[in-house]
Amino acid sequence: MAKKQNILLPMAAALALISCGGGGGGGNDDGNTATTTISGKAVDGYLSGATVFCDANGNGARDGGEMAVTTDNGGNFRFPSACSSVVVVTGGTDTTTGFDFKGKLKANAGSSVVTPLTSLLSGTGLTRAQLAKALALPDGTDIANLDPLASGNGNLYRKTLAAQQIVQQLANVFGTQAHPDLLDELYAHVAKALAAAILASPNTPLFSASGEVDLALIGTAIQNAITSINADPALTDVALTVQDIAAVQSKLEQQVEQFLDAPESGLDNIARDLQDPLDGPIETDTATKDYIYPANDQITINGTPQSLGTFAGAGLPVTGLDTIGLTYAASATNPAIDAVVDVAASLDAVAADDKRVLQVKVERVRVQRNPADGKVSLSLTANTVVTIYVSDRSGTTFNASINDPAFNPVTIVNNDVVVNYDQLVTKIAGSVHNTSAFDASQFTNITGKFTVMFVVSPNMNVRRVIGSSSAALDTLNIGISNTIKGVTGPGIKGTLTIN
Repeated sequence: MAKKQNILLPMAAALALISCGGGGGGGNDDGNTATTTISGKAVDGYLSGATVFCDANGNGARDGGEMAVTTDNGGNFRFPSACSSVVVVTGGTDTTTGFDFKGKLKANAGSSVVTPLTSLLSGTGLTRAQLAKALALPDGTDIANLDPLASGNGNLYRKTLAAQQIVQQLANVFGTQAHPDLLDELYAHVAKALAAAILASPNTPLFSASGEVDLALIGTAIQNAITSINADPALTDVALTVQDIAAVQSKLEQQVEQFLDAPESGLDNIARDLQDPLDGPIETDTATKDYIYPANDQITINGTPQSLGTFAGAGLPVTGLDTIGLTYAASATNPAIDAVVDVAASLDAVAADDKRVLQVKVERVRVQRNPADGKVSLSLTANTVVTIYVSDRSGTTFNASINDPAFNPVTIVNNDVVVNYDQLVTKIAGSVHNTSAFDASQFTNITGKFTVMFVVSPNMNVRRVIGSSSAALDTLNIGISNTIKGVTGPGIKGTLTIN
């Protein structure tokens, strides 16, 4: 059971610390005596295919001229020469869970591992001894150089996973308000914020020896992160109500204490369960009040409203396919909406011998809702890109990224969101990018049984209303096959049999 403490007590000190970088700059202030790093390991679980760079100018971003390498399947990396600056890790796949890593890990020069815990030491003023005490680790635990996954380090691995859960989940929550493409930046802000909270309360452990998590420190870290994120001009402002914070604290308590109470043999399975991106971010109190939803629980096929429940269940028969749409309504609180989001739609043939797939992603479009008249509109931004991937029956593929201001296959007019299938196929058939043997005619008068999905990035709060109650949509993923970035977020999935 977590200790219930007043989150306001350490907050003033923590905010003061975070405003000046946590009491330290980018230098090596974690108690490490080494001054350079030439090789090491990137560990959440081991991160495979991650980018590791030597952050010579300390801005947290990979710039031209900075050494950069890629990790192997064991998370190992080696620079061509010694790095005397902070080491930063982004991207890659966690080989323990199989999930993409969305955060940003850091370690001071001289460290031989880069982990969620070394991220709390990098440029924050927090020392290894202070962090070990806060995490109920033995005195002298060398956080900057011990591999948490190595034999005999089970307790360190447990605390690493627990801290990672706090930082990543808070970054995910803030990603529902700021753009989710910047989760790694949000992660860095949260890590810094958690370190400041620990530093401001040196006699209050984050994790107790008996497996409890201190909710006051998490509450302070949340407030710190909001302050830090909102001071960053590159990020959208975020806000959480007192009720939101309480909901996040409660959920994190449950998740983190699963790690703290588990035997070493069960840690990997818990990580796979709790870090699954298809579970979506922690739901806040505000998310259950301010949202948009498909009106009348319906989907519109070729201009005709149909039951969303039937679409998601037994499936719908249709004659031909011209357009697929949803009409959105807003919750009673009538929220104003102004967000830059990614949207994606996919059509996948059900038959095993039919390889037809059509995926489209419209990246960075602006969705706005005027609370005065309730109308929702979608407009392109200067950074909007339409990404298309198509496979015909034989598996021959076509793909392209199209930056054409006149081409928008997904429109919103007067609350109606419409995917213009005919327009999309016409664009594909006539595209100068289609230099393969891909047969676009297979999609012109399409027939067959297909799984259909619509997904929006998680910074757009979309729910489903049935009767008088609402529920979060399932978190789905459309992994656009010719780009690194698909879309994972609230979505709708169903079946169409096209005659």
